[in-house]
Amino acid sequence: MRTILILFVFSSFLNAQDVERIFPKQKISVPVEEPSDVCIKGNEFIVVSDKGDVFSLSKDFSQKRLLHANLSDPEGVFCSGDSIWVAEERSRLVTQLLYSNPAAIRSVEIPYSGGRNKGYEAICRNSKGNWLLFTEKEPVWMIELDAQFHEIGRAILQVPGDVSSAAFYNGQLFLLSDEAACVWKMDLATNKILKTYTFNILNAEGLCFEADGSMWILSDAEQNIYQFEKRQW
Repeated sequence: MRTILILFVFSSFLNAQDVERIFPKQKISVPVEEPSDVCIKGNEFIVVSDKGDVFSLSKDFSQKRLLHANLSDPEGVFCSGDSIWVAEERSRLVTQLLYSNPAAIRSVEIPYSGGRNKGYEAICRNSKGNWLLFTEKEPVWMIELDAQFHEIGRAILQVPGDVSSAAFYNGQLFLLSDEAACVWKMDLATNKILKTYTFNILNAEGLCFEADGSMWILSDAEQNIYQFEKRQW
């Protein structure tokens, strides 16, 4: 009975939103164990693994290079210029790597008192250049920090599921949910969902966009990445 009630509430929530079913145009195998997030750097993908590794992969995923190893449970990744920032869930660290010199790293601790395995799951930057960190669930916190990682504010997001990745595209925030199997387009003025894109992908853990509007979703369990048609999301 409880399961039926939960499904009814979730279904009612979706029915109140703008919901669209989306289908990938291609699926590609990713040669990384337990991939947990992805971002695009030029003509490469940067992928982090639950194993603690950071890889650069060619656009066709045929070639990979280990950039760094032995991080503490990396779950989120963001790329800009020569820098790669990794959000580490259990240690509450944001670690910066240099693509040109992966041995040069620095870490900033962002305290969070939630469960050890319910820490930072996603990282991105908003249109102001501020950092956004997201906890996984129970509750989903969005923490905004300035360029030097000083906290500006935080808010609980009222979303019907977990957050497994986050990305900005066209000035809009998009959140990926593993449990709900969807992408939420968010209204940052109200922290509410503007639109829900649902899909049939198991254990979706990574989300990124190309400049032309192509969307990529990474599956941890399948070790596959899915490309969706370019459009103005």
